Amino acid sequence: MRPLSVLSLLSHIAYEIIKFFTIFLFKNIVTILYEDVVLLVEDIYMNGIIDVEDDRGFLKRFEKYDSNEIHKITYVYERNDSSNFDKICDFFNLNSIAGKGTELKKLTNLRHWVYTMFQGRGDHTICAPKESRKHWNIFTINENMMRSPFTADCGTIALIMTEVLLSMGWKARWIQCLPLDLRQNESHCVTHVWSEEYNKWIIIDAAQDVFYFNSKAIPYGLPDLRDAIINNDRILIYSTAEKQKGMLWLKQYWVKNIFRFHTLGFSGFDMFSLEKQEHYYLNPLGYELSDKIVKDEQNIDIHINTHNYEEFWEIK
Repeated sequence: MRPLSVLSLLSHIAYEIIKFFTIFLFKNIVTILYEDVVLLVEDIYMNGIIDVEDDRGFLKRFEKYDSNEIHKITYVYERNDSSNFDKICDFFNLNSIAGKGTELKKLTNLRHWVYTMFQGRGDHTICAPKESRKHWNIFTINENMMRSPFTADCGTIALIMTEVLLSMGWKARWIQCLPLDLRQNESHCVTHVWSEEYNKWIIIDAAQDVFYFNSKAIPYGLPDLRDAIINNDRILIYSTAEKQKGMLWLKQYWVKNIFRFHTLGFSGFDMFSLEKQEHYYLNPLGYELSDKIVKDEQNIDIHINTHNYEEFWEIK
């Protein structure tokens, strides 16, 4: 075999280099294009392809409910004199944290404590683990954070806030606020608490450390916040956290996540660990979903859908 000339050898080397980089770049271009598509899908709302008025339009189209629909819902609230709630109050010294003053002042103090204690103790976010949701409560969450600091997601924060309020004697429920899209995992969770001071249900958004008020300085509950968003009424945000003040994005975020609602039949300590738990969903008229029973090795979850606005929100 005749040896290659210097020129031929250089040409061959150049060909192999070009071949290598062509394959390498093609693979990476495909990867980059794929990642860009994923990012585009994730950021589609923020990029202006869809805007807040599109979401508001769906809320207007699906504004009505049916309070005459057959009753399906039974709520149970664990008494605050249970041993678990006594332990919560004593261990975390909640009476001292709540302090003195008006009901709203006490709620503000407790909300801010939950926010500072559990929302930002690490540089990564952890959601309530579905596969081990048994015993996902204020004690186990605190123990996990002590071992390896993390930031809890809004569902976990709302769970803690609900347990705190129940242990202090308030009537409170964990609420998941959902978008129109059934396959959209991103949602927002808050606590709904009955206020004796205002004689109504009000929102405690502990994950953002905020209350929402109308123009008359009355705190919003979820049903009237939804109405306010549909009508584009004024929404005032009050927070004790500096970084949360004046956030237009939070108002826009709610327009997406206030289409339908999900809550639990039982509100109490370790509420997600029940072997049998009823989940209630409030959907507007025209948005039809069938009831489901979902079983796994630990739990039986009964998912019940309703259009009955008054029953879901316990409006008397």
